[in-house]
Amino acid sequence: SDQLALLGGANGSLFGMLGTAQIAALRAAALAGMGTAQVVQMSTAQASALSSAQLGSLATDVIAALGTADLVALKTAAIAGLTTQQMVALSSGQLRTLTSAQFAALSSKQMGALSSDAIGYLPAANMAALSPAAIAALSTAVVALLTTDQLSSLSSRQFAALTTDQIGAVASANFGCLGTTQLSALTTTQLTAVTPGDLAEVFVYDWHHGAALSTTIFAALSSAQLGGITLGMGFSNITTAQIAALRTAALTALDWWRLSVLTTAQAGALSATQVSSLSTEQIFWFTTNDIPFLKTSAIAALTTQQIATLSSAQVRALTTAQIAALGSRQFGALSSDGLAGLDTGDLGALNPGAIGVLGTAGFANLTTAQLSGLGTSQIAALTTAQLNALSSAQIHSLNAAQVGALSSQQVGSLSTTEIAGLDPATLSSLRTAAIAALGSDQLAALGQVQLLTTAQIAALRSAALAGLTTAETA
Repeated sequence: SDQLALLGGANGSLFGMLGTAQIAALRAAALAGMGTAQVVQMSTAQASALSSAQLGSLATDVIAALGTADLVALKTAAIAGLTTQQMVALSSGQLRTLTSAQFAALSSKQMGALSSDAIGYLPAANMAALSPAAIAALSTAVVALLTTDQLSSLSSRQFAALTTDQIGAVASANFGCLGTTQLSALTTTQLTAVTPGDLAEVFVYDWHHGAALSTTIFAALSSAQLGGITLGMGFSNITTAQIAALRTAALTALDWWRLSVLTTAQAGALSATQVSSLSTEQIFWFTTNDIPFLKTSAIAALTTQQIATLSSAQVRALTTAQIAALGSRQFGALSSDGLAGLDTGDLGALNPGAIGVLGTAGFANLTTAQLSGLGTSQIAALTTAQLNALSSAQIHSLNAAQVGALSSQQVGSLSTTEIAGLDPATLSSLRTAAIAALGSDQLAALGQVQLLTTAQIAALRSAALAGLTTAETA
């Protein structure tokens, strides 16, 4: 090394005269004594001849004195020989001159030695060239200062290599600038370090990138993280696949107003399990635009408490298929306000068993228009208590087919006021068995025996006929 040093100083120009073969032949120990004066005279050809061992033997001040052209000329194999002390000695300007290929040769240990100031000046292309292991070696202080260009240049493998501490060091504003490549690579382990603020930036700053988050990630979201996504109009930017992947625990923790901004497509993506897990307050705030798009399986899964919350406007928004999906207990849980939302087509779609469990108070509140929508099988399923709860006006609204569906037990239970309320035009539709069940007071209340058919007259009991006056039989 002493002899090599003589080639510097006053005779410094002699070092520059060494050929590449001579440079390559120098022992690393000899090069260790090399000074900055000699480095200044080094040609790019000489620099390219250095091995990793030779480069690693140079003093830190010598490394710091390397010109940009010489740095670029270094072989990638030689770059791998730089020590951590030498890496620290490199200026940000020197680091910027390294090629992507040279950066790709850096180890995780070498990258871990770089300061945040040095990293901050790296071109995005150089960041993209680093190995996943090298990325994972960056300190959190360095990661915190990465620019949006540097972060968005990371490949999916590089981004997936970031530790939870590193993910936690990324500023929320920078997190919002991540592209689809990075977001699609986010792991559930990394997700534990992602804040609600980070996710809010993703769905607000550049919301269409949020679609890149996997359904696996959405299935792992905490209620707080989902709350971050749904700030403002963020909820409307979630894809249907992501909606379907949400855990019920995350959904049920949302404020009611967040669900009020659901799109119709998102509403249609909700599963039966998700819908049935929602609170009554959340159900109450479902818009009438969204309700028709809920799956019939989701409607069938609604609890009686949720059903009781539905307003008349919400019930009115249900499709015929959704109404038909309601079970007996669900229909029976409808409030008087909810029942008011049923139209004639809705009632006709209900299974007879559902009609049969409707409370007398609820049934009595049905309008004549609603009653006209009941089918014959539904009429036949009515209890005597339900029929007895109807007013004479409601009884009068029953059409011939509905009257013809009444059983003998149902007709026999009607009060004289209700019997009198039957539309005369429908009397001939009464079954003979129903006629036979009439008592004398009911027959008298009918008032228009002459409208009965001969078959119906023949079915009348003599006891019932005995109570009729001459005027009634005329």
